[in-house]
Order: sequence, then structure tokens, then C-alpha cells
Amino acid sequence: MATQDSQRQPGGGADDGEEVAPEVGRRQGTQRPSGGGADGRGLTARQEAAALALAAGREVKAAAQACGVGERTLHRWREAAAFRSRVQDLRTELFGLAVGRLCELTGKAADRLGQLVDSKTETVALGAAKAILEAAPRLRESVDLAAQVADLERRLAERRQGGQP
Repeated sequence: MATQDSQRQPGGGADDGEEVAPEVGRRQGTQRPSGGGADGRGLTARQEAAALALAAGREVKAAAQACGVGERTLHRWREAAAFRSRVQDLRTELFGLAVGRLCELTGKAADRLGQLVDSKTETVALGAAKAILEAAPRLRESVDLAAQVADLERRLAERRQGGQP
């Protein structure tokens, strides 16, 4: 007698009734045209939710539970290039949001360090001064490096426009 797993097509369907986008694998004979799905990328709403959970750092078991799918299903989805690509895109987007938030807080942190440098408590003032002195050279190096990269990109664009390789 064949097991349920042996009856599935390779990369096969969900073990919990969840439909899987064509790029991720579906039960035989139930494929949906490419580009379908809730997000227009061929992923279902559950796949999108699972991709977001994984991108945010959840373990497979926790992501599967949060999205209402089985762990085996999520492991199968992770094998598909379209799903992996979506996880990476979401991870990049989440990281960008976090960096934006850190940039927003940088001004506040600098203001606070400025206040702490003037503290009457010597250890607090010294700690703030050390933080500033340690950070300043690294920040300067980052700004200089960014300017050098921008200059190189500008030169490269000029060479390409002038017909030089």
C-alpha cells in the first residue's frame, strides 16, 4: 500500500489542504496560471504570510503555526525559488525599515550624548565622551568612503557616455 507522501508529485501539494502556487508546487492537475495568487507574484496569502514570518526571523515551526500550515508544507515552499526570493525581498524590506528607524533615532542619540557630556557625574560624562570619540572616526570614514564610491560611480558613468569601456 502506497503512503500519502509517495502518491504526491515531486515538490507536491500541501499536507494541510493549503494550495501552493505553481512555482512552489501543487497537487497534480490543479495548477493555476503563473502570476496568480494574492500578491500577484504567484504566492497565496498563506505563503505570503509564511514568507513574512520567515523574513522576520521566525523558526520554521513557529512560522508554520502562525500561518496555519504544516511544517512539511513550509519546508516544501522553502525549496521553491519563487518563495525563497520573496522571503529575501521581504527580509531586505524589513532591514531597510529598521535602518530608516535607526537613522531617525541617530539625531536623538547624538543630542542625548551631547547632554551627557555635560553631566555633573564624572563617570557619565566620561562615558559619553568616550562614545563620541570612538564613533566619530568611524562615521568620518563612512562618509569619506561613500564620497569615494559616488565619485567612482560618476567617473564610470562619464566613461560609458563617452564611449569608453
